[in-house]
Amino acid sequence: MARFVVQQHANSTGTHYDLMLESGEALATWQIPEPPDGPEHTAARIGDHRSTYLTYEGELSGGRGSVRIWDAGTLAITEYTEDHVLFTLDGKQMNGRYALLLEGNAWTLTRMPT
Repeated sequence: MARFVVQQHANSTGTHYDLMLESGEALATWQIPEPPDGPEHTAARIGDHRSTYLTYEGELSGGRGSVRIWDAGTLAITEYTEDHVLFTLDGKQMNGRYALLLEGNAWTLTRMPT
């Protein structure tokens, strides 16, 4: 089963959260400005990360700040296209069905009703 991680990333500009979904050898990653514990959040697709980030906590190279794991667990992707991802998470804080939807240039992370 695939895995996911949400890292809290603190740097000189503040704190944000990176949602990383295991997809093959890489982690498809979206940056979220606040903890993803509510029903809907804005998100920005950023570059894929290496799978080593599934368990990494600590300082980042190049003065990019530090990360700690905010949540982690297993992931089941139902559908993955260039403009939406439907998936189920089983983590300590994020559980249930979620959707990442691209509308125009903006992504939205939404917790789906059960």
